Amino acid sequence: MPKGMNRCWQVEVGPEESWKIMLCRSNISLHYEIVAKDNKKEYVVDAFIKAKQRGYTDELTAIYTLQCGDWIGTIGMQYGHVIIIISDYREEGCTGRLMEIANEVIRRMSSLDE
Repeated sequence: MPKGMNRCWQVEVGPEESWKIMLCRSNISLHYEIVAKDNKKEYVVDAFIKAKQRGYTDELTAIYTLQCGDWIGTIGMQYGHVIIIISDYREEGCTGRLMEIANEVIRRMSSLDE
């Protein structure tokens, strides 16, 4: 395996493999990675909820990445905090899609804490 390449192990799987939570290690980090079938919003949200319920976001960052051509956006969560990283805000369609997912993650996480 090339130096710096992530090595991941599956730790949770959603119904019908709609999402997966992977524990990933690289040379510089250890984190949980969320993979959602067809990048569907509801699958991403369900995976973040499961990660929070299992306590994964209390120990490491859970990350979901959306790629849109050369554009990339990431939603990260740790200790109840959501972090959004976007490579280029000028890509309105891609940015809008990521923000739609992020807003739903935040909304659903907030309802869990009530």
